[in-house]
Amino acid sequence: MITFDQQTSPSVVKNVSLLDILKFTDATSSAGLDIIPVTAEDGTGANRYSSHVEVADYDGDSDADIYAGSYDPVSASYKHYLFNNEMGKFRDVASEAGISHSGRESSAIFADYDNDGFLDLFVMKEGGDILYRNTGKGTFEDVTGKAGALSRDGGIMSLFFDMDHDGDLDLLEILPASNLFLRNNGDGTFADNTAKLGAQAGGSLCHDAAFGDFDDDEDIDFIITNSDSGIDLYSNQRQGVFRKMTVSNGPADKNGASLLAVGDYNNDGYLDLFTSSSDGVDPTLYRNTLNNTFEKEKSSNEMFLPLGNLKASDAAFIDFNNDGFLDLLLTGESAENDDRAVYLFYNDGKGKFTHVSGLLPPGVKPGKQTAYSTITTTVTLMLWLPV
Repeated sequence: MITFDQQTSPSVVKNVSLLDILKFTDATSSAGLDIIPVTAEDGTGANRYSSHVEVADYDGDSDADIYAGSYDPVSASYKHYLFNNEMGKFRDVASEAGISHSGRESSAIFADYDNDGFLDLFVMKEGGDILYRNTGKGTFEDVTGKAGALSRDGGIMSLFFDMDHDGDLDLLEILPASNLFLRNNGDGTFADNTAKLGAQAGGSLCHDAAFGDFDDDEDIDFIITNSDSGIDLYSNQRQGVFRKMTVSNGPADKNGASLLAVGDYNNDGYLDLFTSSSDGVDPTLYRNTLNNTFEKEKSSNEMFLPLGNLKASDAAFIDFNNDGFLDLLLTGESAENDDRAVYLFYNDGKGKFTHVSGLLPPGVKPGKQTAYSTITTTVTLMLWLPV
């Protein structure tokens, strides 16, 4: 975990950039999060990329709690944690909260699937997904059997969003070679509506996904990266039906993209994209020009040249300095020994991103995933789980 605090108001400091004031510090130990096991950096096989983290206020007390999972090389077992935030100190309450399962996890997500005002927890793991319903009393109950239709084999990641615009959250599961659309029936159960996604290309390995109104037509679309078929945009046709689109002048021609970040980096009202790959090739910023068209920023290669040694695993747009423009954070592992594995780029508001990773503390370990949450108006929390 890394946190920063804006110690001095820029309004009273003349001729000093805001970037000269910000300072990041490693608060992992002081926050009580150092109990999460760290997989050896030379780990291999199924345990190599099994760490994940999710941040949300599950107990409704207006602070950021954490769910995390990671393989423990010491005990040779996979462990999960539910950390309750107690004034910036985190305490593992998984057992007392009713989070009880075993097996290697690929991801997790908090979402209020039953519209009762409390965030529930969905976990993707080997041997089948698990859905925990938040009772609203600080505990969770396993409702997997009742929910039905969930994947029995686990997958890569999941998204909860209202795919059919009927007022409740549906579930999109990103599976290794296909995807699963589970419609929320509104009674605590889900129905398999995968057929409404249209034909899916078999054999492609899906890596990352995000949702949003990419074509500005007031419904929710989603976009998926694939290892051998570029990036697919699924346009919402209403009533839960989606049409796979060929995205011209941009990411449709980009094969091997393994990560995706979505955000309006230029504040023009449209969702833009950033993509990169696990082999460190071609990190690219795409500007949304509508009509299912994304154009590569002309200076993209120059701006992100420092990423040449990064085998990226995750990226996120985040306004780390609260100036109203989305900056960019990436994590992964270095292609060279002892090189940087976490990168931060500052958005100057004029379309230019500048490498400012020097703001991060030295010795940050390689990571698999980023997560962030605003604690106050001037303090931001960023986390990633070392691989």
